[in-house]
Amino acid sequence: MSDQDANGIGRYGHPTVALHWVVALTLIVAVVLGLTLGNTPEEASNRKDLFDWHRWVGVTVFALVLVRIVVRAFNRAPPPLASISSFQQWVAHFTHGSLYVLMVAAPLTGEVAPEKWSS
Repeated sequence: MSDQDANGIGRYGHPTVALHWVVALTLIVAVVLGLTLGNTPEEASNRKDLFDWHRWVGVTVFALVLVRIVVRAFNRAPPPLASISSFQQWVAHFTHGSLYVLMVAAPLTGEVAPEKWSS
């Protein structure tokens, strides 16, 4: 799902870009909920609700990231700009891969011992 802009430079297609931003915004919501949960006293009445919301947003992030991985597996990325050095390309690939590992690992680690956080 890649297109070209007016200058002939390869770009991701609109559905792929939309999926990217949905994942990004959902991740932001998960982080905000997690930080709020971390700062909420254990005896607070809304703590369980915050935990439940954080957990389901995390599950949603996990599912969306899996969709992104499948979409990426079947659709090639646009070629990098010619002005980007091979070192910068390597760093970009490494960073991108690391983000995917973290986006998959974070929700999984939350499911390993959820009772610790829900009490």
